[in-house]
Amino acid sequence: MKKEKLTCILMYICYGVLIFFMLTIAVRIFTRVIVVERFQINNALVRALFFDQPQLTDTENGGIFQMNEEGENMAALFTDWEALYPFDEADLLIEEDAVSHPVLEASGAFKAKVSSVTDKFSVYATDFLVGQKYFVGGMNRIEQMVGWNIAAASEYNAVVTLPDGRLTEYLPKIDVTENAKAVAELKEFCDGLGCDFLYVQSPYAVCKLENADICGVLDYSNENADDMLALLKKDGVEYLDMRKRLHGDGLSHGDAFYRTDHHWKAETGLWAAKSLSLYLNEAHDFAIDTAMLEENQFTTRVYPSWWLGSRGAKLTINRVEAEDFTLFFPKYDTRLRYEIPGNRLDKTGDFTVTYDWKQRATTGGYSENNHYGIYNHGDVAVNILTNLNCPTGKRILIIKDSFTDVVNPFLACADGVGEVDVLDVRHFDGSAKAFIREKDPDIVIVWYNPGALGATDWKSRRSTFDFR
Repeated sequence: MKKEKLTCILMYICYGVLIFFMLTIAVRIFTRVIVVERFQINNALVRALFFDQPQLTDTENGGIFQMNEEGENMAALFTDWEALYPFDEADLLIEEDAVSHPVLEASGAFKAKVSSVTDKFSVYATDFLVGQKYFVGGMNRIEQMVGWNIAAASEYNAVVTLPDGRLTEYLPKIDVTENAKAVAELKEFCDGLGCDFLYVQSPYAVCKLENADICGVLDYSNENADDMLALLKKDGVEYLDMRKRLHGDGLSHGDAFYRTDHHWKAETGLWAAKSLSLYLNEAHDFAIDTAMLEENQFTTRVYPSWWLGSRGAKLTINRVEAEDFTLFFPKYDTRLRYEIPGNRLDKTGDFTVTYDWKQRATTGGYSENNHYGIYNHGDVAVNILTNLNCPTGKRILIIKDSFTDVVNPFLACADGVGEVDVLDVRHFDGSAKAFIREKDPDIVIVWYNPGALGATDWKSRRSTFDFR
């Protein structure tokens, strides 16, 4: 009888805990979506409700009410990219072909709506759950004590530790045929405009040489990249494999990548800017002064134990240590015009205008800010970097993922480069082709890491390989 009574009490306690969390999820969603986003209320009560998620109400540093440099609400500064860069009618037919029947189209719209709602609940039941970081931190501390290092590719928090101590996530095997076709078609478009074209393959955290026992067994990032380059070669598309150049210059993945994040280091970004410049000089008759991209041409400011990257944040500070972060400052004179049209940002100054100083804010020790986003202001739809010291230099247009955030500012400073136009199609729902036509670059570069490869959602107009 006592055992049954105890079981009943424990059951009611579990019910109570579940009901409590369900109520907090509902209240937080209502507060965020209705009170904050719709009515723009951000008072002490709202901040108390998100006591363990202060970044959601941090209006100064990119929280709910993200502000631009002039203090304007970013939500009110919507940029209609399609109006500025309209699609050709022939390109829009791709979207129509994706749905062949009105019933299927309605069904797809309904599924998308359900998926959107489900995703929102999922986020609030995981990332924004009351005390989430403490639960995850405690669980990861237990896993560390037990010695687990197991993760399924599709599992939430699927972070594993490589032999050199870096954190990574395994990528599954995928079919990259559609990706290669999109790049080949964009190359053909650029040929018609008379501008050069190049595909650049960034490395992934897993290395073919240093992690040979994982490649093709647990992680397929390099196999996917190899397949991509093989198809591009077959289609006659010029490419540059940064994985080979990395090792050719005597660098290792262990030194090139952050330990707690999926990106390569700012130091590696400077190396990549020089490596690309050397290649463009050799293969495309550019005249970029690569001596300006030597590391000894910069002073550095190192912030020790300052940053916990995206993968470290999943494991929490309970399991991994924060790592150092470096900012670079050219020793030579730099004068740049730096524009982010979507943020109404237009500044002229030295190299530091490319830094988003808001992401540097910290009160001591490590902070949860996205310090990687200091470089090039992180991921936005369009960046324009004009080298005012070299008005006759080459115009380079880069279609990129976040890896080039630590490349573009360095590249834009070198003599021989007049302008670097940067397009991130994940945040741009206009026509990439129209953007290229307007900018009329000397070369178009598609620069992706293996994690960007995957299926294209033509309806969203924000897929990594939607170059229409």
